[in-house]
Amino acid sequence: MKNLSATIVALFTFAGVTFPAIASVISPLGSAAENTAAIQAALDAAAKEAVPGTVTLGEGTFEINAQLTVTGGVTLVGQG
Repeated sequence: MKNLSATIVALFTFAGVTFPAIASVISPLGSAAENTAAIQAALDAAAKEAVPGTVTLGEGTFEINAQLTVTGGVTLVGQG
């Protein structure tokens, strides 16, 4: 099983304004089930932040086996 390459970066505050940092970067994993679970977990974590973040799909092909839910102002972006 490959390691999940997801990095959750904390929010930072400057002059009383909170800015989202990069929420996470996901790399393709071995199976569709692993990819689906990793992406959804990152989306869910980003939605729980005070200021919703961005989940970035890294380079590669992501096979998934279920519908993903993007909520709470989270942005999902890809590399290509």
